[in-house]
Amino acid sequence: MDKSIWHLRNCELFQTLSEGWIRRLESRSRMATFHAKSPIRLPEDSSNYLYLILNGMVRLSHITVDGKESILAFVGPGEVFGEGAVIDGSEVEEHVMSIEKTSIMMIPASEVTELLNENSGLAFSLTKLVGLRRHRIERRIKNLLFVSIRERLIHLLLDLAEQFGTQTENGVLLKIRLVHLDIANLIGITRESVTILLGQLRQEGKLEIERHKIIIKDIRGLAKSVNRTPVRTEIKQAFPFSLNPAIA
Repeated sequence: MDKSIWHLRNCELFQTLSEGWIRRLESRSRMATFHAKSPIRLPEDSSNYLYLILNGMVRLSHITVDGKESILAFVGPGEVFGEGAVIDGSEVEEHVMSIEKTSIMMIPASEVTELLNENSGLAFSLTKLVGLRRHRIERRIKNLLFVSIRERLIHLLLDLAEQFGTQTENGVLLKIRLVHLDIANLIGITRESVTILLGQLRQEGKLEIERHKIIIKDIRGLAKSVNRTPVRTEIKQAFPFSLNPAIA
């Protein structure tokens, strides 16, 4: 089986498609690979594609008028971005940057739109994906206004555990490469505050940070501390990660 067809079949969004549609999407899509820290898409770019990440990781963000970055989301293997081109044909608004070496399948939006008209299940899955990502962003915005910086960090750790966590014998490992500045840009605090707060959580036994990895030791307790329903602690990924998780 061609690798691109395998990737499509193992993407949750496309798992229910017929063999004919899988091969049609594969034959009309483009493959691209980007080095770490490479721009993939800028706000001024026009885009007629839905992007499927095969391996690696990308960051979606806005750049403010004073040049500061506001990170919106991270997207990993088996996930898509650029859904605006499919849903409403909206223009690109985010900066998209690869965090590490990343391979992407670029699927023509017109093909996906035609497919959506024929497959209600796919339409529901895409809507659910967009809704979940928007919910995370909206929750982060509310947190900026109404909760303490410690609570913001805890909510972020829980979000990352839900999206990129995997259960280990020591707790939930966050399999994503983040430096302190990334975390600061996600929750609107300084890098120094991130360092202090992570240190506090580590001293309290809630986190384990060693060998450039973050492990949440007690995810239920962490969720309870911010009155949040415990997140799933075991995430099944369609593709193996090639990340070197880092905190610096």
